[in-house]
Amino acid sequence: MVKKNCPIGCLRADPKPKSRETSIHFLGDGGRLFAWCCETPPFGLPAYNDVNGSVVYGSSQTQPLMSLRNCGWGTVKDLNSVPPNFPKVLETNNSEGIPRPLTATVFGKTAEMSESVILILDGGALGGKAVLSQVHFEDSGKDESTATLLTTILNQNLGLNCLNIKAPEYEIGFLLGDDDKRIEKFLSSNPPRLEQPKLVVEFVPRGEQGPKPTHDLFPVHCFEEPKNFSTANYFRVTD
Repeated sequence: MVKKNCPIGCLRADPKPKSRETSIHFLGDGGRLFAWCCETPPFGLPAYNDVNGSVVYGSSQTQPLMSLRNCGWGTVKDLNSVPPNFPKVLETNNSEGIPRPLTATVFGKTAEMSESVILILDGGALGGKAVLSQVHFEDSGKDESTATLLTTILNQNLGLNCLNIKAPEYEIGFLLGDDDKRIEKFLSSNPPRLEQPKLVVEFVPRGEQGPKPTHDLFPVHCFEEPKNFSTANYFRVTD
């Protein structure tokens, strides 16, 4: 689905005519699009058959575990060349009617037959950018070379940074209850730090500041309340 006001859209399989038209105008207005195994021009062609093979892109090559669609864009000798069975320029206009043509080049080809399987449409500084892919990324499983290819596509061509994703950080937790003796019994029967490979839970005694939470450290303050929260009122309402 492509939304007119979002910076990046995605097309899958056989888009309806209105979706294709919206996508073309979206590119004319500078949008970025990832078209994936589409079967309808200009974002794809009816597939002859699915084949397994490896993809050559840049100076890299994937493992021969990928499912590809043989869509008839034609064979090429070199990357960054024009696919023989695809228009060299895809004509688009922005919302004001100003032409914003996109130039097509080959980003990836099969290692076995040099079939074009990933194309780039580039509208320059003012135009949009699209990746047309005939690679079944959903069938790649845990193949690291396929994941690297997808990361490269999104990072280099659509401006999505998939390389340095910051893990979300926890917020401070609070251990509350309506029976202080039960809480004390729980704390005395467990160590002050519960450590697992990717998470440490640290119980912070009342009155101590404790550590700041991170992506792998979850401090839990004992016998304290968050701001604007009343333990007494909470248990009175929930009883």
